[in-house]
Amino acid sequence: MKALARLPGVQLSGAATVAMLVAAVAVNSALQPNFWGGYALTSNFATFVPLVAIAVGQTIVVLSGGIDLSLGAQVTLASVVAVQVVDGQLDRFPLAAAAALGAGLACGALNGLVVALLRLQPIVATFATSFVFSGLALVVLPTPGGSVPIEVTTAYRAAVLGLPVALLAILGVALLWWVLRRHRVLRHIYAVGGDAEAAYASLVPVARTRAWAYMLGGLFAALAALAVLANTGSGDPFVGNELTLASVAAVVLGGTA
Repeated sequence: MKALARLPGVQLSGAATVAMLVAAVAVNSALQPNFWGGYALTSNFATFVPLVAIAVGQTIVVLSGGIDLSLGAQVTLASVVAVQVVDGQLDRFPLAAAAALGAGLACGALNGLVVALLRLQPIVATFATSFVFSGLALVVLPTPGGSVPIEVTTAYRAAVLGLPVALLAILGVALLWWVLRRHRVLRHIYAVGGDAEAAYASLVPVARTRAWAYMLGGLFAALAALAVLANTGSGDPFVGNELTLASVAAVVLGGTA
């Protein structure tokens, strides 16, 4: 916690974040006697997966020097596209997953176009596109409905070798982040977010890198959408409304500048 003394104002150190997590777990353990039970742990991890995925996507965008206020809407659009494609049939789930990832990448590409190439302010541009994506989601699925194969929801809530599948999904997202941290694209994103002019002088493709940041954000939003579908078992054209604010809060608490 000594790190807090070296940080100005409202910035939170990693130690403070861990301390808050420990305190939250302790309070929940005290209030819920079954908190450490298998069912409770599985349910909690299943709920955390979408937040973890979208927080990683928002982190990548923020590292590039921007922000994406449309990530929650992207989750909604990707989820309703997937649930319409899968239509309750297990053999169509791979196609539905591909459709969700494609929708996320397309949303990210649009944001990257208006921010990186048209040079609109990220907070304004993504706030505007959030309404576009939310409207498209209502066109695809006007009311809650559709179904995910029961095999998918059952597997998502199951355990492998004593570990919840949802926890393994979180570890998978962490592995993706670890791989990205060692890739040239994320190094360029760090450079552009730190000093765009210096990055340009170092021959880093600034506009392309910013576009990649938003596309990666859309990809992780699509992963969050698939996790939401696997957990709920049905589609909802309003399911991602709260995730945008949660992703921003996660980035702030995580200490990403």
